[in-house]
Amino acid sequence: MNVLVLGAGIQGRVVARALERRNATVRLADLAPPPGGVVLDARDAAAVEAAARGCDVTVTSLPAAIGTIALPA
Repeated sequence: MNVLVLGAGIQGRVVARALERRNATVRLADLAPPPGGVVLDARDAAAVEAAARGCDVTVTSLPAAIGTIALPA
């Protein structure tokens, strides 16, 4: 399973590690991602849509104020 995790804070990293332990391929996206992550502004719907291409699911681990903007993408 290919998963896009939006948000690389504590919650996003925990979710990403848990998914990887279950053999998911994880793409971790944030404005300041860890090494190997994707630089992404979740407020940019077109960028979120592009990052989600090829993913089976997107997990949102963003602050609520940003997550409500990213959700429609």
